Amino acid sequence: TDQSASAREDEERTRSLHKLRKNVEEEDVVGFVRESEAVINRLVEGGSPRLNIVSIIGMGGLGKTTLARKVYNSDNVKKHFNCRAWVYISNECRVRELLLGILQNLMSNHAYECRRRSNKKKSKKHNEAVNNIHDISNLSDDELKKRVWECLKWKKYLLVLDDMWKVQDWDEVKDAFPDENRGSRILITSRFKEVASHTGQDPPYCLQFLNEEQSWELFSK
Repeated sequence: TDQSASAREDEERTRSLHKLRKNVEEEDVVGFVRESEAVINRLVEGGSPRLNIVSIIGMGGLGKTTLARKVYNSDNVKKHFNCRAWVYISNECRVRELLLGILQNLMSNHAYECRRRSNKKKSKKHNEAVNNIHDISNLSDDELKKRVWECLKWKKYLLVLDDMWKVQDWDEVKDAFPDENRGSRILITSRFKEVASHTGQDPPYCLQFLNEEQSWELFSK
């Protein structure tokens, strides 16, 4: 029946939202205690109310993403920022995919919060948020930028851009990130120092080689 088909669609959409969140909401990230504290301090301690870029750089395989995830999921960061989003970029990522990834993550977080705060199994706001995720695929690149900007405006947000390879990627999306003097931060991980130098004024956090114990913990994870 149409009703059962609609119910199945709702369940699929809910599962897809859960997957979007689970990709970065992993608990028990091992190691990187000292490193995560240093990066968290850069994000939350003092600093300018203007939008600021913090970068983590290092060779592939050193654990930049793992460190960023530990920072992203820390209690201090969750309390400090009222809006968080994570998007993985990669060498082959197109700008449109990047914008869609940011929007989907923001909307999935919003849908999750709507459902968590509602006593009902499915609230009207939750259903609207889920449906909006499926309505953005037909937007133009400029419309996507505007939608990202609107989602982040007036918020104290943390946005993680994981594994940025090219300065051009930053140049094409930076206008989507509002600076409303609310202490928002963007955390970028990259293998390339020129990316970090291009995106922000502060020196990047350089991730060093792991010791034997840290390497084994990361490998076991």
